[in-house]
Amino acid sequence: MKSGLTGSLCLCLCLTLAQPANAQDANGSSTGDTLAYASCSAAFHKDLVRIAQTHITPLRNAIVAGRKRDKSLPGKFAIPRIRTERTRAESKAIAYATRAIRAQGRESWLRSEGGRWLTDAISTGLKGYASQPNNPFLCTGIEGYLGYMEPHVEKLSRINQVRQNHLAVLVEGVGPAFDQALRSMQPVPLPRFDPRPTRPPLSEEDAVLRPSVETTTTPAPERVVTDPTTTGSVARPLDALSDLPPLQPDEPVVIFSERADASTAVAAIYARSLETGFLPLRSINPVLGTGGDPAEILINARSWVAGKTPLIVDGRVRRTVAIALTRLELVTAIEDGRYALQTVENRMRGTFTAIRTSHTRHCTCQQ
Repeated sequence: MKSGLTGSLCLCLCLTLAQPANAQDANGSSTGDTLAYASCSAAFHKDLVRIAQTHITPLRNAIVAGRKRDKSLPGKFAIPRIRTERTRAESKAIAYATRAIRAQGRESWLRSEGGRWLTDAISTGLKGYASQPNNPFLCTGIEGYLGYMEPHVEKLSRINQVRQNHLAVLVEGVGPAFDQALRSMQPVPLPRFDPRPTRPPLSEEDAVLRPSVETTTTPAPERVVTDPTTTGSVARPLDALSDLPPLQPDEPVVIFSERADASTAVAAIYARSLETGFLPLRSINPVLGTGGDPAEILINARSWVAGKTPLIVDGRVRRTVAIALTRLELVTAIEDGRYALQTVENRMRGTFTAIRTSHTRHCTCQQ
């Protein structure tokens, strides 16, 4: 019985292989079409194996790494914090950055119940999709699959956007804080004589309380000048200070817009401090040997404002420098922490794009 069944299967297989390419099966489908489907699916399947290695495995590694602490990060403030006036947005951003410093680059959302479920479901689903065996109809259903998976990544985008908003608020304050520190090292300007009268005019109440004071004196005639830029003779009072140029806002010295600007900002403080004598001449440049890493720069600059004997002795200057360095440290904390979740999101989107691109390239058979 077993031998007869085997012989029947062999006979059916031989008859199937012996059919011409344009033969029709019982449902009216062409055997040649099936072979064409198999050819397209085989090429797509081969590419899925590559995508699993170049995209899906790194995605999983990024998820696991984002749930762990980075021991190379300090986990606490290197610069002593100083309470300053701040807006509500700044307070929220500072609180967010403080949590990021203590987390040492670990993304709390990736460790949450919802974050674990979502990232595990997507990474496991992609791994299962790429590792399925080849079959003639592998090219079908791609739009439904990606159409279901891709919208879930928007959850990560919203979380990353919140982080980006906090980062933008703090970045905006770094440059002005460093400028304020630089200005605090300038010499105090000498007092200037103000020719305007220091005694204010008598108010109506003064006239009632002190009736003996003569309040009806005739004011001195105002000197007037003619404005040559207008038609006719337009006169205006001549202020004693009108010849002085209008006050102009101070031009920013430190332009800070990204992490790479940290070296320039701290180097400006270092140069000005040596020039004005607020730092000892033998002080080492904290930027040297760091490769521009803000975390290392801040640790090296800590001795300026912290410890039993800070190098900057002047309390006023030390405070402004500490505020500037703290602002930079808050920005650095958010920058360090954002890489985990941003990397996960980027790898997810990169995997979806790779699958869709491969499907478009290889699945050219009409099914």
